[in-house]
Amino acid sequence: MAGAWIYIAIFAATVLWAFAEVGINGWALVPRIIAPLIILIATFLVMPTLSTSPSRWKWPGAASLIVILATVTSGLAFSRINAPTASRPLPDPGSSMAGPARMQAGEDWPAYGGSDSARRSSPLAQITPANVGSLSPPRKP
Repeated sequence: MAGAWIYIAIFAATVLWAFAEVGINGWALVPRIIAPLIILIATFLVMPTLSTSPSRWKWPGAASLIVILATVTSGLAFSRINAPTASRPLPDPGSSMAGPARMQAGEDWPAYGGSDSARRSSPLAQITPANVGSLSPPRKP
């Protein structure tokens, strides 16, 4: 039984250390707390076999249930606290986006897809809906 109580104390210290290290960042807390939490639940479930008390089977299931409910509740709370937010407002859907490429497509295509950002569009206006039907492949010399 002393080993079980020592592990419970170590788990409490681990949780405190995890919060001191990463704060309330839910994804950073998962690898620090979940594995020790599973061992804690197993410890609670094994503790009745380590005691000779007549009421030894009453509290381990309740303690495990409380730990699981506390974990789920805190997980939901951390997911609300750590919900992603937009750092800037989204652009107007009707506006055109400026190209981030160093080389833009002009009379030639300097990169695959027309530019470094692979927009695959040309600013040239020689082909229009009116003359697209009369286009033909280039002739070979």
